[in-house]
Amino acid sequence: MLTLLRSGQSITPSPYTPRTPALAPELGRVFAAQRHSRSREGDAQLRAVADALVRRLKDDGLPPERVIVAIKTAIVRYGDEHRAPSLATDDGGRLSADPVYGRLFQWILEAYFNDGSIG
Repeated sequence: MLTLLRSGQSITPSPYTPRTPALAPELGRVFAAQRHSRSREGDAQLRAVADALVRRLKDDGLPPERVIVAIKTAIVRYGDEHRAPSLATDDGGRLSADPVYGRLFQWILEAYFNDGSIG
């Protein structure tokens, strides 16, 4: 057996502690709260969480389309949506998306393509 330790030494692995908070659950909760009761503070909080999550995902090497899918997954998994939000149009060509998701989608693009700063 190959070992990189001197005989007699043992290393106990330290328990995993994330260096940053989980952002996906926070995004889902804030998105749901903002859909139920919109406020300026809620918009600011949603934008800040989206910015942080987009930066983290982009730093992990995800392309923009996968970042959008990850955001939608967080909304469904941790919020109160039963299906992913969409920017789909109705038969008349009008945008029929939830206005909260419409703003969030813009913030995602701004964060991804403007080096993560959406202020």
